[in-house]
Amino acid sequence: MIRVYADETLIYDSRQEELELSSLKVTTALNLGGTAEFILPPGHPAYYTFVGQRTIVTIYRDGTLRFRGRVLYYSDNSYGQRTVVCEGELCLLRDGISRPYLYQDTPAKIFTAVIQSYNSQVEDFKKFQIGEITVTDSNDYVRLESESAETVLDTINKLLERCGGNLVFTDTGDSQGRIINWLAKIDRQSNQVLEFGENLLDFSSTGANTTSLATGIIPYGARLEEKDADGKTTLSKKRLTIKEVNGGKDYIIAEDARAIRGTIMTTAIWDDVTEPENLLKKAQALLNERKNFITSLELTGLDLSYLKKELDSFTVGDNIRVISNPHNVDAIFQLYKMIEDLLNPAKSKITLGKDVPSLSGATVLGDAKGYHEVEALRVGYSYDIQQFASTVETNVLDKTAALYVSPDGVVQLLVPLDDAIVEEGTTRAQADQGLQQQINNYDELIGLLFQKLREQEETLTELTTKIKELEGNT
Repeated sequence: MIRVYADETLIYDSRQEELELSSLKVTTALNLGGTAEFILPPGHPAYYTFVGQRTIVTIYRDGTLRFRGRVLYYSDNSYGQRTVVCEGELCLLRDGISRPYLYQDTPAKIFTAVIQSYNSQVEDFKKFQIGEITVTDSNDYVRLESESAETVLDTINKLLERCGGNLVFTDTGDSQGRIINWLAKIDRQSNQVLEFGENLLDFSSTGANTTSLATGIIPYGARLEEKDADGKTTLSKKRLTIKEVNGGKDYIIAEDARAIRGTIMTTAIWDDVTEPENLLKKAQALLNERKNFITSLELTGLDLSYLKKELDSFTVGDNIRVISNPHNVDAIFQLYKMIEDLLNPAKSKITLGKDVPSLSGATVLGDAKGYHEVEALRVGYSYDIQQFASTVETNVLDKTAALYVSPDGVVQLLVPLDDAIVEEGTTRAQADQGLQQQINNYDELIGLLFQKLREQEETLTELTTKIKELEGNT
């Protein structure tokens, strides 16, 4: 059951025909505001309800909040349909301003101070209670500074970039508003599995950090203090280095990575580090990250909870088990983006990601050789089977080409077939007989591939039908 509210007014209920929407889509992502968009037909009771930048829209699926945000704008087409576009509640932080600031404290205290400053500037319906904060810093000290004014959202994004973590919004359970949490890690595990041949649609891998690789780092800390001619203490242009705790060297090298890629030096500055020992620790931690080739694995899939109520519905931040035997993968991935078509769930899509570090990048998925061999067999998911089958059928029937099916199932269309290229002593009849066997092999393989496609189509059709039945019974 889907329900949508504009402030306290119910504007859509999947059980009420008079509250019909032509479209309802929600996009959410980790640490991003997200959007919602819906279309009202002419004459809808809530047609004139919305106020840009003010009306709060909430969307529920089976009683669970899927989106909260405010109306950004709306537009009408020539048929009188009104499209309403909303931005997620994280974007409300743009309504507050951080005046020029200098924070030198723990991440939790800085986060608390920034949100409290925001709450002091905005109306009650925009305020957030401060919830759980699990993000920390190894030195328990962060320096955050800005010489100019900026939005509170910009300040929070700087803090996220500096310390990491995820923003998660939750309910208070009463009328006291919403809670903003800053979590180092989201531990929520979904009981729904993404599996190849079931609800896993696509799988890809890319090099994610090729421009930031480094095998050595020269780290710099805070600016050093010095006394001027009048004896006053000022900050010099010189910065803290690691020489005194690193054998006189101001740099560190990852020898294992340099042996593979050679010397690739970079620098890093920590304005808030005042002790050389701490600077060395931070440099070593950063080099351990930068020395590795990061392969970003991304996949897309379907949410089967619409069809099977015993399954958890996916939520951004969920940790999801992914099983794909062709890719030699059985691992936990985090869901970082969702596109939900709530009126046509078969068109919804989730995107998961996982960064896998390795020195060479050659063993990201275990046996790299085996992985690439498997990739060659992804005919049913990466080939246009219809076009391929048509090409082969045309050439084989008029006997202008031969078909070869290797033992591992790879299909190849070979050179034109005539008496000049057959083995000496082979009659045309024998060649035709061999060709016929290849055609039979091909037919069997194509049949299996089309069966896979039909299974996917049946799953989507069953999903859509089941949802309509469930909505009709509620």
